[in-house]
Amino acid sequence: LYGEEIGMTDVAGVFLVYAVVVLVVRLGGSRLPDLYGPVVIGTVGLSAGAIGLIGIAIWQAPIGLYVFIVVLAAGSALIYPALMTAAVNSAPDSERSAVVATFTMFFEVASAGGGAVLGVVASQTSYAGAFVAASIFSICGLLMLNLHLRPRLAAVGSDHV
Repeated sequence: LYGEEIGMTDVAGVFLVYAVVVLVVRLGGSRLPDLYGPVVIGTVGLSAGAIGLIGIAIWQAPIGLYVFIVVLAAGSALIYPALMTAAVNSAPDSERSAVVATFTMFFEVASAGGGAVLGVVASQTSYAGAFVAASIFSICGLLMLNLHLRPRLAAVGSDHV
């Protein structure tokens, strides 16, 4: 729908670019949280996500959508493994399987709920407004990651914070 709003008749290429970038970054960057720490990679992922989302909202042209979908996809690809690593690293060995299940469930619920909330935002503002709101959510996640999770991981003695 946003593609139509900015003059695109076919957005299949945007979805293809997003999927390819997520796949490449996820495969190539899967060990980054282990090497640099989940907070560092989570910060990179959430920052890229926020930049991608705000860029899509501001540069309302097909080329802008393509440029910033790459940034958004790269960030999205890094967030899940970084946050999963943080969750697993903060749990005792005996609780790790429950942590993986709980994290996965909440990640999926947040994805579905976020879509619903952003749909309401779009209906009350615009599609660009929904992208701005999503970028604000990413910034809130960035703050929570660095202000809440970083000290918690440091307290449990995680090798990489």
